[in-house]
Amino acid sequence: MRIKTLLLVLLALLSINIHSQNFGTFSGTIRVGGGLYGTVYSYVTPVTVGLLQAFKVTDFDANNWSNEQHNFLRFFNVGGDILFPNWTMTGSNTNIELHRPLEDYQTNFLNHTVRQYTNYVGYWINWRSHFSGIGGFFGIDYEWKSFMIFYPYPNSSYNKIQSIVPTVGLRYRLISPMKEIEGFPFNVVLEGGLSFVINTKYDNNCGTGLDITSNGISGYGLDALNNGFRPMLGVAITTNRFGSIHVRWTRDLFQLFDKDYKATGGFLYNNEITNSFSCFSIGWAIFV
Repeated sequence: MRIKTLLLVLLALLSINIHSQNFGTFSGTIRVGGGLYGTVYSYVTPVTVGLLQAFKVTDFDANNWSNEQHNFLRFFNVGGDILFPNWTMTGSNTNIELHRPLEDYQTNFLNHTVRQYTNYVGYWINWRSHFSGIGGFFGIDYEWKSFMIFYPYPNSSYNKIQSIVPTVGLRYRLISPMKEIEGFPFNVVLEGGLSFVINTKYDNNCGTGLDITSNGISGYGLDALNNGFRPMLGVAITTNRFGSIHVRWTRDLFQLFDKDYKATGGFLYNNEITNSFSCFSIGWAIFV
């Protein structure tokens, strides 16, 4: 069912015949990333507008408004990613089980796709050269992570982490830009980028053995977490009429939990946890 739904969404997006835009040197993209339904839901408005335009149901360009606002609107394109995280954790002294939030209790298709390990919203500025295949991008995302840890079952910890993720990267168009100027309908773009994950908030309940506060059992603080680098590789098919579709891969190069953190209880007590966090994403950017 997931594959069929994804194919239908992609076909619907490809069928949108939105007014062609020449982005020029700079453009901007509002980014949304998460589960299948959550990400698609964010596209209800722009996709609906695009379909109405494509099938000539109504004219949203009254008095040539969109052309007059072209330089402004090109910085408000919408881009989204359906994320497929591949996350694992292991403990040196205790068996560690990593789960999606509430996955053990609600395992139907909708909850499985909405209750992701990670989601984000952000904004990227894009640059490209008219005369060579070189381009670039930079921006920042607000990211939040949620996951359950069992250590061992039934001892559990619910973890919520918020992060700021600045990113910079390069793009290269395999087909000469001159072909695009001549009217060639698409291009193939290779992407490479590097992000730095900066954790800003950590909410958790680490189990028994910690100090008792008025709010219950206290958890670990931000000093229990590491910040670090995250490379990104991707490939995209871009057009000047239908937006672009891309596939990307990211992987955290750092261990989330600091091995030198001194815990008095919970899953980090006398235990060194290692993690492998990677993620594939399928996404698109459309013109609003």
